[in-house]
Amino acid sequence: MLIRTKTDNFLDSTINLLTAKKSFICFSILLIAYTFLSAIFVNFSGTADYWEHLAAMFSFSRNLLHPENPYVLSADPSHLLSPYHFFWGFAAKITDLHPIYLFPLIGAFNIGLFLFALTRLSRFLTSSTKFALPLALTLFFFWNNPWPWSGFYNFGLLPLTSVYPYWFSFSLSLIILSDYGNSRKAMTQLLLIFLATIAFISHPVTGSFLILATAIKIIFQQELSLTRKAMLLFGLILVFPMSMIWPFFPIWDAVGKSHDFAAMNFSGNYRLFYQGVVGKIFPALIGLPLIFLNKKELRANFIITGFFAVLFVYFFNYFVLHNSVFGRYIVYLVFFLHISIVLFLKRTETNFRGKLTFTVFSLFLIFFGAKEIKNSTHWLGIFDDLKENTPIGTHSNFNIFRIYQKIDLFINTNDVVLAPLDESWLLPAIIGCKVVGVKHSNPFMPDYYDRLKDNETFFSDTASVEIRKQILKKYQAKYVLIPTKMDKSKFTNFLVEIYTDENFYLFGFPESD
Repeated sequence: MLIRTKTDNFLDSTINLLTAKKSFICFSILLIAYTFLSAIFVNFSGTADYWEHLAAMFSFSRNLLHPENPYVLSADPSHLLSPYHFFWGFAAKITDLHPIYLFPLIGAFNIGLFLFALTRLSRFLTSSTKFALPLALTLFFFWNNPWPWSGFYNFGLLPLTSVYPYWFSFSLSLIILSDYGNSRKAMTQLLLIFLATIAFISHPVTGSFLILATAIKIIFQQELSLTRKAMLLFGLILVFPMSMIWPFFPIWDAVGKSHDFAAMNFSGNYRLFYQGVVGKIFPALIGLPLIFLNKKELRANFIITGFFAVLFVYFFNYFVLHNSVFGRYIVYLVFFLHISIVLFLKRTETNFRGKLTFTVFSLFLIFFGAKEIKNSTHWLGIFDDLKENTPIGTHSNFNIFRIYQKIDLFINTNDVVLAPLDESWLLPAIIGCKVVGVKHSNPFMPDYYDRLKDNETFFSDTASVEIRKQILKKYQAKYVLIPTKMDKSKFTNFLVEIYTDENFYLFGFPESD
């Protein structure tokens, strides 16, 4: 009896800790602070979207109403020029700061908005905000080394991706999903439709999930009349024509050509999102039987229908579409599993079985949370600084920014610089110039593979001076940048050395004039 009493007291304390408002507030403060600091110390110079988003914001900050293609000297539009990039480009313009200096603030804002969205989602699912913390912990930590791609909301990617538009779009989507149809005020619903349009344009994959999930919610909302349901569903449909008004990239051209983009592996090979799937989403799989155990709950129909709708998209894509964009719907499949876990916690919190459920939840949280925290700190260069006894910040994207900024004095934003791919990927984001080749396949760059081939040919040992000149003229390149680790002798006989430091040689191409 004594053991049972002590067990009950321990389990009660666990439940109270996980559902207390103060716990959520403390967690939010710590998470926002961590996001802010991690955006300062993140260190990644590879192929991450980080540099693409920075380049797009920088393009808007230079010319808000007529942004240039961030990467190439072309009038072609870019899928990167979204309302999200517009807003932060505007913020950079009015503060007269390079957008990278806003990244800690952007990351903190996105995660703060996400945490607010979870309070709205908790109220929608459980009629209370007390489950906002279990929601946050489940969504952040119930993963097992998932794919490192945009759209995945796990804690392990947070230092790198907190500034990505999908965090903003997903947070906005959860708010709209939770609140749409709840008010009788027309202005409130119109505002939510407008915000849904912003979310859709900023990250179309997330936006498509928003429309699907919100439509399912409206259909199963019993307190709404048939007429009101029809009006609300029509409001959601308005998102599509409204999104066509955005002037800086034709979103529906991108959607209509998605098959062509899949053929060029835009956003990765679709098979990536089907390989090792069970292992990567394993913690969330405990929510699978709970979906059906929750069938008596108010939101059960929404969760069950939403789960199978997303499951259909995910498998239809595998067998028919072969599109990496829809392959990412695995994220939303996991989302429904995550919220089914929390709904089960809510349903069983008052009985002994529920207390045991909270204990199992806590054990999963400790084990997989530790893994995600380790994955998260992997992105932070501060540990390399401490290990190598270098000044704090040496291993950081801010230091990479400072290294490249040294050549900013010599290059204008409309100048084309031919550089190896590693350097080409960063140059437009940092100094705003144009380049020849980029690391990510680009749906609005029809000569993408030609550019890659020419870039490789130019720096090959077998290319003649004449071939190199032809490549420079083809892309109107004015400068050539090479890292000092490369042999510069094969370029000095037809280029003029303009600047040298410990990192780079910058050459001018006289015939460009």
